[in-house]
Amino acid sequence: MASYGRAPTRQDTDVIGKRVGAQLVDLFAVGVLSFVILLFMGFLGAAAGGSESAVAALMNSLGYLVITGLLIGYSFILETVWNGQTIGKRLFGIRVVKENGDELDAAGSLIRNLPGLASLGLIAYLVALLSMASSDMRQRLFDRLAGTVVVTEHPQNNPQPQQNQQPAQQQQRPPQ
Repeated sequence: MASYGRAPTRQDTDVIGKRVGAQLVDLFAVGVLSFVILLFMGFLGAAAGGSESAVAALMNSLGYLVITGLLIGYSFILETVWNGQTIGKRLFGIRVVKENGDELDAAGSLIRNLPGLASLGLIAYLVALLSMASSDMRQRLFDRLAGTVVVTEHPQNNPQPQQNQQPAQQQQRPPQ
């Protein structure tokens, strides 16, 4: 894994549309995986003892347990091991980094994904959008707590402003 190479700027975090798209892709991915898990566990239960057996009930319960783990851990695990990205973030060319540009660590990923653990659904998404709108670096509430930002994958597309450069009006002053 690599750091971002520099501290992200406001321009680097101008990815709200990409964040929404990435979230939709991730929800779809989790939904498909959940369906496949339930289907597989249902077939196992039916094959082991019929649809009304205790084995079938156990398989369904295990399926729901695995799906719960998937819902809770999807973003946390992928962001931790996949350079701050989930499937959706990778497709949309964005990732999570620390506010100083360092790579995302497990603690930061856990903190920023706490709303997913609570399964607050639509309320969490509305609060996230409101907090991004009120933040200079477009951070959700839990991004602020974790000290993380979501940035474009390629910082070279957004050059860092020169801090030592004087404003244009001072540079073009005629000699006296």
